[in-house]
Amino acid sequence: MQTDTGFSLSTFLAGLLISVGLIGFGAFTAKAIYQAKVSDHYVTVKGLAERQVKANLAAWEIDFQEADNDLTAANGRIQRDQQLVGSFLQKNGFNNSELELRPTKVSDAFANPYNSSNQAKYRYVITSGIRVRTSQVDLIPKASQQTNTLIQAGVPLSFSTSDYSSDLNPNPSYYFTQLDQIRPGMLSDATNSAYLIAQQFTKDTHTKLKGIRRASQGVFQIMSRDAASEGNNSDNQASSIYKKVRLVTTIDYFLKN
Repeated sequence: MQTDTGFSLSTFLAGLLISVGLIGFGAFTAKAIYQAKVSDHYVTVKGLAERQVKANLAAWEIDFQEADNDLTAANGRIQRDQQLVGSFLQKNGFNNSELELRPTKVSDAFANPYNSSNQAKYRYVITSGIRVRTSQVDLIPKASQQTNTLIQAGVPLSFSTSDYSSDLNPNPSYYFTQLDQIRPGMLSDATNSAYLIAQQFTKDTHTKLKGIRRASQGVFQIMSRDAASEGNNSDNQASSIYKKVRLVTTIDYFLKN
């Protein structure tokens, strides 16, 4: 009995010492982890900069289409349409260097084995157009409001047939290509915005900024002026002359108590 009691008592004491040791080790480990977290304590802030800009480049395509059973007659009318549209654009202030004649395309209904001659009203359909590429962006909306004069002159406008116009490339389209001119100023504004937010955070938490841990410039985003928010997939910035350029910069600041 004494042997069993002695063995039990020694076993108990050994276990007690081990437990105390483990508790001490656990406390040391927890303290080390806490100190490591404090020494690497930082806050992540985002700085925002926005600029209102105006497009400096515009692209507009005026298409027209003629149909006839006589290819020569249809082609003659297409050439007339080209002259009328070219004259219309020149009268509205565009230079010849800003106008590009699109290739003429001919569709022959009889060449399609799935269509019979009885199904097609006209054998030949000819499509052409003139593309405008200009820095005179204000002339585009003014001229587009007067295209009814072309229709009155007998030009069968057909914007829907354009292979240029789409959801991604509206017709007309407006572009801002001078981002490099505003990039430095916007980056400075976004950085200052992030710094002010970080300062406010330290004021609220009774800490101080120690330095920058990591910084990410972010991506410049160009959207229409009236776009609701960043990442608005329904926004097509190319359809608007006036645009909004946005930059969100992310900066990590080290903190100290």
